[in-house]
Amino acid sequence: MTKDNCDYITLAIGDGANDVPMIIEAHIGVGIGGNEGTQAVRCSDYSISEFKFLKRLLFIHGRWGYRRISLFICYYFYKNIILVFTELYFVFFSGYSAQIFFPDFLPMCYNAFWTSWPCVINYSIEKDVDHEASLNYPILYRAGQKKYYFNFKRFWIWIMYAIIHGFILFFGIAYVIYYTFLIFINFLLINILIF
Repeated sequence: MTKDNCDYITLAIGDGANDVPMIIEAHIGVGIGGNEGTQAVRCSDYSISEFKFLKRLLFIHGRWGYRRISLFICYYFYKNIILVFTELYFVFFSGYSAQIFFPDFLPMCYNAFWTSWPCVINYSIEKDVDHEASLNYPILYRAGQKKYYFNFKRFWIWIMYAIIHGFILFFGIAYVIYYTFLIFINFLLINILIF
């Protein structure tokens, strides 16, 4: 009833087979392994071995998870928009000639590298506050309820950064290549004239 009639995100916690429908129906299901079997654990999103770990799951890992996911949603759009806008700027630069800026395998390598490694590093290392602060100051948990880490304003700021950074990357590289080519040509002409 709560899920259907309110805008709340629901959490269901159960430890037996009779709790399975409730865990499946909730937005987030937590199964507790115990004497009644593992049915609740198998159908849940998260599993813990005892009720005493629930506070840690919510206030530490729940908060960190929300913060990380919020940042990575924006980051995934950011990295892909940089790639697309670099190609788009090249289309204008090349006079709509249908040339490609990147060989076909480079966007795949780009996505494989910039999708995997930041996740591994961020999920294993990055923590904005330590365990004790998260448990002692549950007010920190309210950042998710207030939509501090993920909202439309923050999302569009990341999008604008991506467009600007794509512009800087493309035209910075084009500038360097162009002037390096000119310097090389001048160097060759001077050497030819000298000899």
